[in-house]
Amino acid sequence: MSDDSHRGLLTLWVESYARSLVDPDGPWAGFARDTVGDWLGLLAAGQPSASRDTEAALAQRTLVLAVPRGALLDLLATGDTARTTAAVHLQLASPGVTSERRLHKVPDIHLHTTITWVNVT
Repeated sequence: MSDDSHRGLLTLWVESYARSLVDPDGPWAGFARDTVGDWLGLLAAGQPSASRDTEAALAQRTLVLAVPRGALLDLLATGDTARTTAAVHLQLASPGVTSERRLHKVPDIHLHTTITWVNVT
């Protein structure tokens, strides 16, 4: 996501997200809310079924979603890829979330992260 070639699409996403908040009855109505719901649902599917429906699991999903979203806004505002990537990695290394990282070179190095949940009580 942090590759320069994605900046236009990411900027469009942020603009659409903001427009759905500023003009809730406009053409982007519900976009921000639906985006959050879609991501929380996707993240829930990766959590252990025994704890998925708890408030703690929902809070964990919210954190896992909020950090990259905030880092994305910061990246678009500053262009500081190293700092924003380090922040996301720090969050992924925090208790409650472990990560498996794979580097691919196509043609530049991109970081892809798979989230593995630990049990939340």
